[in-house]
Amino acid sequence: MATFSEAPPGDSKSGEKIFKTKCAQCHTVDKGAGHKQGKIS
Repeated sequence: MATFSEAPPGDSKSGEKIFKTKCAQCHTVDKGAGHKQGKIS
């Protein structure tokens, strides 16, 4: 299995699109913001 240091560079535009469609419903990239899914208010 390859390590992160051996992986090819990613495409930030493609990654942003994937994050927005698959991850952003539950997760955030804002520092210290935590996650949206399962958050206790």
